[in-house]
Amino acid sequence: MGCGSIGRRHARLLVERLDPTQVHVMDVDPGRSSDLGQALGVSPVAQLPPLGRGEVGLALVCTPHQTHVPLALVAARAGYNLFIEKPLCLEPSEADELIAEVDRRQLVALVGANMRWHPAIRWLGELAAAGTLGDIYSARLHFGQYLPDWRPGADYRRIYSARADEGGGILMDSIHELDYITALMGPAVELTAHAVKVSDLEIDVEDLAEVTLVFDRGRSAQIHLDSLDRFKRRSCQLIGSRATALWEGWDRFPETAHFGLWRAEIERWEHWTETVDGDDMFRAQRDHLLDCLHGRAEPRLSLRGAAHDVTLVLAAKRAAAERIWIQVPPPDGEPQQ
Repeated sequence: MGCGSIGRRHARLLVERLDPTQVHVMDVDPGRSSDLGQALGVSPVAQLPPLGRGEVGLALVCTPHQTHVPLALVAARAGYNLFIEKPLCLEPSEADELIAEVDRRQLVALVGANMRWHPAIRWLGELAAAGTLGDIYSARLHFGQYLPDWRPGADYRRIYSARADEGGGILMDSIHELDYITALMGPAVELTAHAVKVSDLEIDVEDLAEVTLVFDRGRSAQIHLDSLDRFKRRSCQLIGSRATALWEGWDRFPETAHFGLWRAEIERWEHWTETVDGDDMFRAQRDHLLDCLHGRAEPRLSLRGAAHDVTLVLAAKRAAAERIWIQVPPPDGEPQQ
């Protein structure tokens, strides 16, 4: 559902695993779905095909932010399991009805968090799980990329990232950082933030944000986000009692990724560089999605977890506006992974 850039990517990668006759594409612009259908050898449709007895349906919602929940509700009521692109919603309460419908029908529902499947974030998670880092005390995260470069060939002023009424702004767009650091360090208990528009970009949302998250025992993470950096860069440093781990990725995909690990017991850095194909993390996410659909795994990011990510974004916006610290409610029954 939705044949923009992310919808095209998901459809293309699904066709790698599924028979093309099993895949349908739809969009409010019939020309876009027709073009994508022709390119991939799949069927463009105007509405969700009805499911026959015993059939398993999966709807991927890849539309602008504010339409995610309404479209997901239509699909859930038709019996479809769900994959919904991030962010799940613009207000956590918007997801309540959808969560109830999914629970009632016992559907599989997964929210897109492709950065959890980035090789660097998976590496950091493996280090943390293995105890290599010891107790993680602090983290430093960075994301920056110039907004007009996000969608080559598109007018940046017209995409949802530039518009407050469509859930744009660097905090919501880069919800990835808030999601994966809480997956690595556990739930945040309080936060504060600075978020403003500082550039001359023709947008009505923030283009610069600094967020501080505090976890149990005073552990913390500082997150820098911007839609200004003319050289795309993403990084994460985890500071632990036994080791420090650092990843930094540069430029568009294929990404040059630099990894570093300082182990206290040997007192030296281990450095290496890898080339990361942007499709690889989406393939890993796709495979996880299909495993969930077949009962072989549980969703890494559920509807409740994704709604809590939105709670963090809105808390950061409020903290910035009011210049205050905000207590963060715990995730609603969401296991940390």
